[in-house]
Amino acid sequence: MTADDEIIYLDNNAHGKHVVTSAVEHSAVLRPYQDLEKHGCAVMFLGVDRHGNVDLAELEAAIRPETALVSMMWANNETGVLFPVEKIAEICRQKGVLFHTDAVQAVGKIPIRPIFFPFLRTNFMGQKAWARFMSTGERVSVR
Repeated sequence: MTADDEIIYLDNNAHGKHVVTSAVEHSAVLRPYQDLEKHGCAVMFLGVDRHGNVDLAELEAAIRPETALVSMMWANNETGVLFPVEKIAEICRQKGVLFHTDAVQAVGKIPIRPIFFPFLRTNFMGQKAWARFMSTGERVSVR
């Protein structure tokens, strides 16, 4: 279903059939969510404002009881916009929803301290930070 460079991993451990992401994610994130839609998963693609940022009130309203995952990029690879991941992580923590951030474009450019985000799952690409490869997270699925 997904190519080697795509970041969504599927197994049988999710608690819902709903995912929230932004419409401006990297294609390595968008393609797997589009595939999930084809297999019956409800995926909400949130738009961004004129400054390229996600509306946090819209995000909070989009999270439902069956939401398994919120996935938002940390740094936009085309515009350089930084999503407010600390605030997004806090919303997800309050709602009890797993939060994933694509931090590939942020590594080496801004301080990243994922230990402060207890509900955070992050992916990094080593070539962006002069390393071979590193990743944190766990397998997520949507049944």
